[in-house]
Amino acid sequence: MTSAIGAILGGLGLACLLLRRNLLGVYVGFQLVYLGGSVYVVSMARLTDQVDMDVFGLFAILAALLQLSVGFAVAIRVFYLKKATQLDQLRGLKH
Repeated sequence: MTSAIGAILGGLGLACLLLRRNLLGVYVGFQLVYLGGSVYVVSMARLTDQVDMDVFGLFAILAALLQLSVGFAVAIRVFYLKKATQLDQLRGLKH
């Protein structure tokens, strides 16, 4: 059951990555793919009774939360500086 949840999260993230043209939408899609993989790792660890993989999954989820907070801070800063969130408008981020 939980491996299906991981697969659904990964699929939704992949769809979000491919269909969104917005900076935050692409970033959320990336995070969904990452968290879907982490949930899948934890669910496989539960099925095989490997405690090491549970700890790895916990650290992977914590790393995803850190990436999420830093990524949103960067996205907010880019929006503040460029007043744009569309990826086509952000192609030239050079000064």
